[in-house]
Amino acid sequence: MAKEKCSYFEERDVKIRERMNNMLAKLPLYVSDYIVNLESRGLSSLTRYNYLEDISLFFQFIAGNSSKMKDVSFQVLESLKPIDIQKFLSNMASGRQKISGRKILLSKSGIKAQARKLSSIKSLYRYLFINDFIASNMTTKIETPKLLDEDNTIKRIDYSEAIEMMKATDSTGVFSEHQEKYNDGFIKHRDRAIISTFFATGIRVSELVGLDLNTVNLKKKYIDVRRKGGRLERLYINDDLIDILNTWLTYRETENIPKEEQAFFISIQKKRISVDAVDDVIKKYAMAVLGKKLSPHKLRATYGTELYKRTGDIYQVATALGHKSVDTTRKHYADFDEQKKKDIAGKVKVGY
Repeated sequence: MAKEKCSYFEERDVKIRERMNNMLAKLPLYVSDYIVNLESRGLSSLTRYNYLEDISLFFQFIAGNSSKMKDVSFQVLESLKPIDIQKFLSNMASGRQKISGRKILLSKSGIKAQARKLSSIKSLYRYLFINDFIASNMTTKIETPKLLDEDNTIKRIDYSEAIEMMKATDSTGVFSEHQEKYNDGFIKHRDRAIISTFFATGIRVSELVGLDLNTVNLKKKYIDVRRKGGRLERLYINDDLIDILNTWLTYRETENIPKEEQAFFISIQKKRISVDAVDDVIKKYAMAVLGKKLSPHKLRATYGTELYKRTGDIYQVATALGHKSVDTTRKHYADFDEQKKKDIAGKVKVGY
C-alpha cells in the first residue's frame, strides 16, 4: 500500500520540530521541559519555535558563546539583574551578524522584536518560578518596550492600486519582452489567481501556500484554510474569484503535475509553491505596476481595510481575517476610523 503523503502543514511541523530539537540539544534540559509545557498549553509548533529562538539568543548572550549555553544554570538565571536583560535587548537593537545563503547580514531588532524577545524571556522565568526552580522572578520588574501608535498600524495600499495589480496579471506590456516571454499562460494565470485570492479573502501567505486541491471547493464556493494555531476555518468566495481559480486549474491540469502533488498552487518545478516564491510574485507585480515593494501581508491588510470601509463592522473584519480577538483587529487597523473622526468634528456646535 502506498504511503499517504503528508499535508503541507504536517511537513512544516516536522521541519520546525527538527529545528527545535537541534536548538534544544545546545541548551539546558530545563528549557526542553519549558517547551513541553508550552505545547501542553496548546501553543503551536511555530509559536514555540519563535519562543525558543529568542531564548537561545538570550542564553548565547549571557553565556558568551553558543558552546557554553548548556552551562546556564538556575543559579546563573537567578543572579541576573533587570539591567542584564536590558543590555541583551540593547545588544539585539544594535545588531548581530546573520548568515543568509552566502551573505553575512546585520540583523537588528526593532521595538516590536525587542518586546517579543522580552516576552519570551519573561515566559521562561515565569515557568521556572511557578515550578520552584528559582526563588524569585526579577523579570516582573522590567517594563515592556512601549510601541508607538504608528508601529501598531499595518501598512496597506489603496484599493485602486490593488485593482491595477490584478489587471496587470491579465495584461501585456507590463514587463520587458524577455519577462513577458517567460510569463507564459501557466505562470500568468497562477499569479493572477494568487494575487486575486489575497485581495478577495485576506488570507495569510502560509494559508495560501497550504491550500490543497481538496480544500478548494469551487462548486460550493468555499476554501478551507488552516489558521494560526492549527484550527480549520471555512472561507466563502465570490463568483469573480471562482472564475479566476477555475481558469488557473485549467492551466494546472495541462502541466502533467505528479498525482501525489495535491497542492493547489504549483511552482514551475511542478511542486507546491513556497512562501518565498509567493513573496517574489507579489514583489514582481508591485514593482512593475506601482513602483513599490510590497509583501503578501500588505495585500491582506488592504483586504481588511476595504472590507471595513464597505461594512463598517470591525467584528466582520476580525472574523474574515481569522483574528481570535477583535482587539487584535482594532489595534492593527485603528486608523480605519480616522475619516469618521473628521466627520464627527462638526456635529456639535458651540456658536450662538
